[in-house]
Amino acid sequence: MTGLQRESACWKLAADKRRLGLPLHDVRSVDAYLRDQWGIQPPVHPDHWSDRLRRLAGKRLYEDYCELHDQQASYFASDLEPPEEVVRAFYDIIADPRISSHVHSQKRTEILDAGCLLVHVIRSLGVKGPVLDVGCHIGYHAGLLAKECGVAVHGTDRSRKAIQVAIGKAVGNPLLSFGVQELEDDAFRERFELVYAVRSVACDIESVAAIASMLKPGGLAVFLPQEVPEGDEAFTSALQQARLGWGFSDVVGGWVGEGRSYEAGIVLAFVKDGTAPLSPEFAEQAESAWGLHFRDYANSPTTPAAEKTQAFCRGYLQQML
Repeated sequence: MTGLQRESACWKLAADKRRLGLPLHDVRSVDAYLRDQWGIQPPVHPDHWSDRLRRLAGKRLYEDYCELHDQQASYFASDLEPPEEVVRAFYDIIADPRISSHVHSQKRTEILDAGCLLVHVIRSLGVKGPVLDVGCHIGYHAGLLAKECGVAVHGTDRSRKAIQVAIGKAVGNPLLSFGVQELEDDAFRERFELVYAVRSVACDIESVAAIASMLKPGGLAVFLPQEVPEGDEAFTSALQQARLGWGFSDVVGGWVGEGRSYEAGIVLAFVKDGTAPLSPEFAEQAESAWGLHFRDYANSPTTPAAEKTQAFCRGYLQQML
């Protein structure tokens, strides 16, 4: 598929946000996979979270986790990036099997919704692979895509301990491979049909250039960044220089448990060798479904708390279309 063809396919895919997701039975299948294989489930109440972490971790691991968590928080509070060694050590800690499922369950809605969206994109846009998971950590999304879509996925992460866990979970699966590599690795150049990053890299000039270099012609880049990028002239120019055309924007997330309310993040998709410029209304386009469909669904007294996510919402909406 050429860049222009895939760009057009992206627009059609996102034309009706009610359809930008999996059927309900597939959403339940993804949810079950994350629960059964990775222990990712609705989080406990924040008042009980630390007590449970302490019981699971034991004294030493719990203290190490809290120290690294607080170190990062102090940098963020000052609008500073934590040192790489602190970030790496934190991701090593949360890869520990004693606490991994508990910690990752905090982000269950985002993990579930991003996984469902990626599965839907791969199926709907005819992605054959290979696929690169940037910041794969212990490999739950990579394993999901290999299982649900039958594509080869390579995961890379800064945490060697997380990669060791991912490799251990993937034993016997020829579709999965993992390694500790940098985005600038020449072995990645124009190798992948889909590259995605879920909360692992910034959607900025440097990252889009690096990820674009790893895409085959017509390949797809999908970002769920920590912060919404600046849609200014410099960023738009960087996309053009990287030969990335505008695909679509979306939002994933939902109810994250009593005491924490709702959390969501914007997803951005670009196509290698596409020509469409970044839409000036990309944020509004992404968030439109939240107000048009999700709010009423989430506020309904008949909606189970664990299903107050965009993925479940769209699964139910498709049954009514």
